[in-house]
Amino acid sequence: MSQILIRVFLAVAVAFTAAACGGNSGSNGGGGNENSVPPPEQPLPSEKGKLFFSSPQALSLINLETRGQNVLWTEHEKYPLGIVPVRSGDAVAFTAVNKPFLLFLSLASLSVRNAIDFSRTWGPSLECGSQPQGSFDLNSDGSIIVFVGKCSPVGQPERRGIAVMKTDGSMLWRIVAGGEGDNFKNFSPAIVGVLGDPSVFSVFFASNRGVNGEIGIWQKASPTAALHLIAQTRFTMDTYSPGMERFFSINREYNKMVYMDLVDGKFHLFVLPFTTGGAGVDIGEGRNADWGKDGHNRILYTLNGEHWTTNPDGTDKRKMVPIGNMSTPSNGGLVDGMTGAVFAVK
Repeated sequence: MSQILIRVFLAVAVAFTAAACGGNSGSNGGGGNENSVPPPEQPLPSEKGKLFFSSPQALSLINLETRGQNVLWTEHEKYPLGIVPVRSGDAVAFTAVNKPFLLFLSLASLSVRNAIDFSRTWGPSLECGSQPQGSFDLNSDGSIIVFVGKCSPVGQPERRGIAVMKTDGSMLWRIVAGGEGDNFKNFSPAIVGVLGDPSVFSVFFASNRGVNGEIGIWQKASPTAALHLIAQTRFTMDTYSPGMERFFSINREYNKMVYMDLVDGKFHLFVLPFTTGGAGVDIGEGRNADWGKDGHNRILYTLNGEHWTTNPDGTDKRKMVPIGNMSTPSNGGLVDGMTGAVFAVK
């Protein structure tokens, strides 16, 4: 454990600290688009491209223009949950109910390999393992995973926190937030890094450690670094219940974040550019947001049970047409959150 894989990401940390000091998206009520969707008299363009999604016992791909659908992976009584793209590679990672592994699917060969065995013992001082509790994320080349772990060693108190480890399982479970003495609810972790250097990254996560229990997004730049507030929301644990969905999402280039906040009692999406600091910009109603995997910067989200995409500034909103059994998945599909899907334009 002497090797510290997380190096302080100074340039980004400065910008993040400025963002945290620059304002609160909840303090100004949002200054973005007033209209969540185009007016009814305007035609709604349909999104094109392709979508990887989880459905009962299968991981599938659909061409949104031709409606052609292919099953990429299936296994009896195994239900895919979260899907996370590898930013610098042609692959996606996913977890599945009744299968205690992190799995990688090559989009070129459609071969699947097991990575971390979440059920194995993670070192002599921690005699148990843990599958991700909710959403997870990867660094740029897929070699490191961050997730919420929950472990109950025999005869010891339960250990729960934001954990980081290598995806080949060679790194012991390192808690970077939460853990003993931390009674806050920490969830929806993500990695913010550099595409060209996967060893340099910070961990972001949502937590209700605000003054009055408000949920904010926090940064941990290294295992020993102090926490920095990136964005504060109006949510509390009374108005938001963490699950499989991502509370926020980072784009492929690691320079923007989309997150949720409450505006007049409704879920709205805010986009925060890391380079400028200040408060996030309200781009309208929505939740379960996630960035496209191929760098086109389209955002996939849900609104009133329907699936939409938008530009980061809230323009060019496009509605996805209903797609077969995606509307009724048993676990982790689009109805349950965008962690069940990965969108790509090409």
